[in-house]
Parts: sequence; structure tokens; C-alpha cells
Amino acid sequence: MNNKKSPNFASDVFTVASGTILSQLIAALAIPIITRIYSAENYGVYSLFVSIITIIGSVATLKYEFSIALPESEDEALNQFSLSALVALIFNILLFLLLVFIKPVLTRFFDLEIASKLVYLIPLTSFIIGLNYSLVFWNIRKNDFRNISINKISKETFKDIFQLFPSVLGFFNRILLIYAESLAWLITTLIFYKNSFKGFAKKIVESLNWSTLRSGFRKYNKFPKFSAFSTFINSLALQLPVLLISVFFSKSFAGEFAISNNILRVPLTFIGNSIGQVFYNRVSMFLDDKEKITKLVHNTMISLLELGAIPVIFLGFFGQESLMLFLGNKWEMAGVITQILAPWILFNFISVPLSNLPNLLNKQEFLLIFNIILIISKFLSIYIGSLMNDFLLGILLFSITGVILYAGFSIWLCSIAGIKPSDLINEIMKHFFRISPIIAVLVLLKIVNINSFVKLAAAVFSVIVFYLYSIRKNQAIKEILGDNLPGFLKAKK
Repeated sequence: MNNKKSPNFASDVFTVASGTILSQLIAALAIPIITRIYSAENYGVYSLFVSIITIIGSVATLKYEFSIALPESEDEALNQFSLSALVALIFNILLFLLLVFIKPVLTRFFDLEIASKLVYLIPLTSFIIGLNYSLVFWNIRKNDFRNISINKISKETFKDIFQLFPSVLGFFNRILLIYAESLAWLITTLIFYKNSFKGFAKKIVESLNWSTLRSGFRKYNKFPKFSAFSTFINSLALQLPVLLISVFFSKSFAGEFAISNNILRVPLTFIGNSIGQVFYNRVSMFLDDKEKITKLVHNTMISLLELGAIPVIFLGFFGQESLMLFLGNKWEMAGVITQILAPWILFNFISVPLSNLPNLLNKQEFLLIFNIILIISKFLSIYIGSLMNDFLLGILLFSITGVILYAGFSIWLCSIAGIKPSDLINEIMKHFFRISPIIAVLVLLKIVNINSFVKLAAAVFSVIVFYLYSIRKNQAIKEILGDNLPGFLKAKK
């Protein structure tokens, strides 16, 4: 790749993570207000819309954006960006025509008023998301992770402003959450495009070559053949619970699940996705050096385990109390769901940031098989719960199958990178032995009969102290985060 020189892996992770951290802080400030303004049913309708555009937007480019980072020639890369945007445009024009034809189907999920608006909003927002993803990979190619950070911050900021400001002024509308989501994607992507192509806008037009576009369409056809369908299956698997809960149970339960899932995935988006984007960039540089890939995969996975385990374990013990305090007493069910899903999110956190590894090592077909198994298991979990008329049973099965599948996926990722599965399992066992003291403290606090607020405060304090101590002592995190690790977390030699 013809890239600018990058400082180092740790620096780029922190650049991307800084945007993720700020966007998550903005979201954290907004969520308690949103949950006190909107009902679980309102949030369920909004989450259903987000699930639909997330699924469709993830494949609107047929994953040709992956190819943007690969060519040696910049002109070829610009053509691959144009190809990705063009594919997204054609895809969503066809989608619009389809939605006009099957509009009655939307009324099974939304009422007629909202369904009429979604015929236009879904393809428009999906196209914008596809363009945004293409811009992300252009910036990955250019090692301009600062732009990616600004993009994340802008998206969350605009969304929260558009969702909250009219409501504060008394302009409450149940479709306001949906409008805010689409408008935030639009404005953010326009800013992202302007920041990404300073001085390049004219060159995009000049370099555009239909022969090169056709050649790139064929050259990278494994992405639409395998990656696009695999991404669709994976995205559907992630969003399927909201869709199924809306159909088999209620919009209120869907809202409770969605808010819980969003909070649980904070560790993943907080640092996991940031590591994943930089990881993709580094592996693409080391494709001819298996030893470097092996070391990078090992250090990244161990670091993710260390970073994710303690916060997720805390939520497993005190998720219900934490969410009721944070969101309001009416969200008690969301707290119960959080505790059930905590083990699943840990293994999801470990494996998902590395999930692009099969794309880079030309093993897309295996990733596709995994995602098909994943979506079948998620569907059966919720469906069995609906047959038994037991919502929490469906969530429990969802969590159990997720743990089993993502644990197996992590082992497979290590194996294709040259790491023995037994070595990974030993690392995981050693880690849980190291954190057994904090687990014991959380168990004790859970069963002791003291004031619930004091109990929660003690748990939070204990977890923070132990978490910072663990990071300070962990060598894998030091290697991957390097000089960017705060001074007070660096152990003295």
C-alpha cells in the first residue's frame, strides 16, 4: 500500500480510541436523559429502525470498501473508492424500488405512518452509511486515524443533539429518534468526506477510469462473493434479536434488550473497534511476515481479554443495580438482561476486533460458515423462548450459544495466525486465576446484607482499583499500547 508512514500501532490505536472514548462519553451523558424522556416502546421502535439500517448499510457497498486499502497505486485505490460508492448508490436505488413494492411488509413491524416514511429513510440512510464506511477505509489506507476519530465524535454528537434538543423544548415526537439518526449520519458523512479528500476531490474525477473500475470489480470479487454475505449474516445475527423480540414479544421488550445490548457493547466500541481498525491496517502491512502476524494476533487478543474481562464481570454481578441507577427504575428488566448477556459480550469483545483477519488471509469462506452457524443459533434461541412464552429463557439461550460460538471462533482465529489453541486456553485460564481476587470480592458484596447503594459503590471502587492494577502489571497491554499508556499505569522497573 502506498501509505504515509505511521508512528506505531499503539499511537494509532489511541488516536482512533480517543474518538471512540469521546463519542461514548457523549452517549453516556445522553442515555439517562433519553431513557427518562422516551418509553421502552419508543426506544424499541427506534432500535428496530437502527437494526434495519445497520444490516442493510453494512453490505450496501458489497464490501468493496475493504479493497480500498490494498492497491499499491493511489489511482487504483481512488477508483476502488469510487467503485464502492457507486455500488452503494445502485444498491440503494434498487432497495428503494423494492420497499415501494413491499411497503405492506413494513407495517408488520411499524405502524402505517412510520412505515410510509421509512420507504425513503431506509435506502437514503443505508447509502450514507455505505459511503461513510468507504471513507473509513480510505482513511485507514492513508493512516489518517484522526479523521476516523472525528467521524465517530461527530456522529454521536449530532445524533444526541437532534434527539434531545427538540424534546427539551417540548417538541416530542415518537419518530424524532429515527429522524435524528438519519440526519446525524448525513451531516457526519458530509464533514467526513470534506476532511478526507482535501486536495483530492478533483483527483477522484481525474483518476476515474471505467476500465480500472471494471478491473477492480473483478479483481476483488471475493469481497462481494464471501465478505458481503458473511457481513450480512454477521450483522443480521447481531440485530436479529431486536427484530425477533419485536415480532414474538413486544416493542417494549425490544427496547429493554436494545438499551442493555448498547450498554454492554460499550467495552467493544470503547476500545475493541479502535484496536480492530488499526489491527486491520497492520496485518495488511505484514502479509508476507507470518511471524509478525502471529505476535500481533497474540498480543492483541491477550490485551483484549485483559481490558474486557473485569468490566464485563462487574456487569454480570451488578448489572441490574447499575442500570436502574443509571437509566431509572422503569428499566429494571434491562438490568436483568445485562447480567444474563455479560458472559457473551466478553467473548464477543475478544474476537470481533480480530474478525477481519480471515479477509486478509484469504479465508473468507470459513468466516461465512461461522456467521451462518451464528445466525441460526441466535434465531433458535429467541424462537425457543417465544415458543415457551418465556422472554428471559430466550435471552439466556442467546447468551449461552454466543459464549460457545465466540470462544470457538477465537480459538480458530489464533490457529490461522499460527497460535496453538492450547496456548490460548492456557492464557485465558491464567488470566481468570489472576483476577480471582476481584471475583471473590464481587461475590462477597453480592451476598452481604448492606445498603444497596453502599454495596454498589464498594463494588465500583474495588473494580476500578483492581482493573488499573491489572493493566499496570500486564506485559501484553504494555507492548500493544506502548508509550501511550498513562504514566501512573506504568510499573516501575
